[in-house]
Amino acid sequence: MSGGTRSLVELPAGASGTIVGVAADAEPHVARRLVDLGLVPGTEVTVVRRAPLRDPTLYRFADTSMCLRAAQARLVTVAPA
Repeated sequence: MSGGTRSLVELPAGASGTIVGVAADAEPHVARRLVDLGLVPGTEVTVVRRAPLRDPTLYRFADTSMCLRAAQARLVTVAPA
């Protein structure tokens, strides 16, 4: 990660950020699925809450609430708000 960017999984509960992109080393079908779900550059995402063992986590973005496992959230790069 460069500058002020970090992985989506690193944002604490209640924090927001703007999606920068999906990791270049992500498997193509996984990267495509994340984009198809709406995790595209420029989208604001908020960490709503984490499960007791921190996996999965509920995120809110683009008028959608969705749980992602840490393995998928690690692939999304964000710039914290």
